[in-house]
Amino acid sequence: MRKIAKVLAVPILIGYLTQKYVDPPKAPEIKDLPENIQKWYSMGEMIEVSGYEMFVRKFPFNGENDPGPTIVLIHGFPSSSYDYHKVGIDKLQNYGPVIVYDHVGFGFSDKPKENFTFSIFELAEYSIMLFKKLGLSDVICIGHDMGDTVLAELVKRRHRGTLPDFLNIKGVAFTNGGINFKYAKLRLAQHLLRNPYFGPGLNRLLVILQPHFPKLADKSYNEIWGSTQDLEERQQEMI
Repeated sequence: MRKIAKVLAVPILIGYLTQKYVDPPKAPEIKDLPENIQKWYSMGEMIEVSGYEMFVRKFPFNGENDPGPTIVLIHGFPSSSYDYHKVGIDKLQNYGPVIVYDHVGFGFSDKPKENFTFSIFELAEYSIMLFKKLGLSDVICIGHDMGDTVLAELVKRRHRGTLPDFLNIKGVAFTNGGINFKYAKLRLAQHLLRNPYFGPGLNRLLVILQPHFPKLADKSYNEIWGSTQDLEERQQEMI
């Protein structure tokens, strides 16, 4: 037991010191991103939601009959709305307008350094506030990965009668993700990263070291995208 405590003490101490004394790496400028990602950004817009700018891209209804509910695509971790750039959004547009957006802290949306927990509950709350800003009412939501858990929180609020009256979730689809967080089997590293005292510091350190030691992230990324995907393409998927 003492050996385990000593082993854990090292990353905990490093994470705490990194969080306290090391500045996070600077985010890349839009102009430095690959051309296809710049194009994705240029076709969207930034919406202010309770003090933070959230990236949204809208796809209009292209069908022949009356449009159905707005179809909202909710992205997962650790990526962004760009997850959906290979999805046949044009086919979804035959049924209703489509909305994709970046959660606060992801993609092109603002990334708060403090006073934001990044919890599922907070991400769900900001999703609701964004929907209200966009004037959405009847929606069909499709979640992926962490987006499933955010969507599950929205459904739970509907079931408990705490979802705002303006929002009417007409249908949901969950794809490749966890529904209930308490049943998730987190790795030790994930437990450490969730700690509010040293988790952000460990994450910051990993971000700093990753360009120099790409194998640090390879195992986790391989489980998400597979080991055959090109490294550059994989990194673009996380923008």
